[in-house]
Amino acid sequence: MNIQQAIQTTVEGVDLEQDQAADAMREIMSGEATPAQFGAFMTGMRMKGETPAEIAGMATIMREVSLHIDTDLEMIDTCGTGGSGLDWFN
Repeated sequence: MNIQQAIQTTVEGVDLEQDQAADAMREIMSGEATPAQFGAFMTGMRMKGETPAEIAGMATIMREVSLHIDTDLEMIDTCGTGGSGLDWFN
């Protein structure tokens, strides 16, 4: 499913299959989708509500294209995701 089809589907309030959400995110992450398409897709997803399958499909692609760093150094993450509920700002 291409990004335009994914936009239309989400605007209609229809859930995407995991692979369809992954296809849309692949276009977004590769730069093939325009900023307007990205915004329309995210708005459509927010309006209808995201499903676990959609989130999983999109997360899979984001993990695939993310920069992986191999190092022998011990490293830690010093910046959280904001999920602690403590109202802290990073």
